[in-house]
Amino acid sequence: MSLYKSKAGPELVIPVTILMFAGLMLASANKNWPAVAVIFMAMLFVLHVFLTTYYEVQGNLLKVKCGFLIDKEVDIRQIVSIRETYNPLSAPATSLDRLELKLTGKDSVLVSPKDKKGFIANLLKVKPEIKVILRKR
Repeated sequence: MSLYKSKAGPELVIPVTILMFAGLMLASANKNWPAVAVIFMAMLFVLHVFLTTYYEVQGNLLKVKCGFLIDKEVDIRQIVSIRETYNPLSAPATSLDRLELKLTGKDSVLVSPKDKKGFIANLLKVKPEIKVILRKR
């Protein structure tokens, strides 16, 4: 079993933090306590998602966990390719620096492990035929 935490990208962390704190300050200044409570709860939710998004390799399975929203299992043997992407679509990823895992058929999963190289190497141990497409550095 190998656990990979999701990368917390500044392109998501900074704007979300600024918007949340600005809303909190504005609602506080206007003494709008219900709004303060709602924003505070939203902040806790976002923090929870950032702290509990991870990917776990267990044998032939990749478990994708994102807070209490997503708890998905992917059969690694169904992964056809891995491609680096900045795809902004909603995904169990806390960074826009992502990997797109293409599965047989038309399905795909977007993930953002901190340790991309280790994550890819672990998937290749299970299925060496996976095509890996990395950006040129």
